[in-house]
Amino acid sequence: MNTGLETWLKYQHLFPSKNFLFLVKRETNRDEHIAIYFLNKKAFINNLRCNLRDLNKKLGKSFTEEEFLNCFIHEDAVFSKLLKESHSAFGILLGYGKENADLFERFCEIKFQASNCHFTLRKTRLTPSLGFSSLDEELEYVENQLGSFVDDKEITNFPFAFLTPLSFRANLNSPETTKLKKRCLQEHRNIVRLYRKGDFLETTLTQLTKD
Repeated sequence: MNTGLETWLKYQHLFPSKNFLFLVKRETNRDEHIAIYFLNKKAFINNLRCNLRDLNKKLGKSFTEEEFLNCFIHEDAVFSKLLKESHSAFGILLGYGKENADLFERFCEIKFQASNCHFTLRKTRLTPSLGFSSLDEELEYVENQLGSFVDDKEITNFPFAFLTPLSFRANLNSPETTKLKKRCLQEHRNIVRLYRKGDFLETTLTQLTKD
């Protein structure tokens, strides 16, 4: 485990936070790998509230916002399995937007079947979505829709390498993406402004522990 992370886990009780959760989880069957989640609880719950119906449908279970968060924190085995099986559900939770998450999941489905054309565990093979004559045609359309949420120029010009803007594959022509990109870039500008004012550690702990 990283020395910095070990230090934080040792002293984190001295910096209680009402607004944020810092979770460290070992990946299943991979003892040497860990996953680190830093959650803004209010933003996470708001995101759940907006997408709960779709998330429950994708996961095949009925959760309230609080149950969803508790399962995520405490690693409910069934919940974790369901979540890992849905690129779309996980993308929505990460804040990528429903349309982007669904589009990326479709991309993964078609690519997976194409790479395993002689063998599949699916009960039925994929068929093209309405409006497409073949999976190849649909895949070409999806690939043309997906681009980088933040382009290389924006990342290169960002002041702090450790605070590069959020980047993932998104439909750049979508109003949802336009709105999300505007909000995310503004949030990053606010973060940069905060860190320009003083010491990195002091600024971080101040933001973490404030009401």
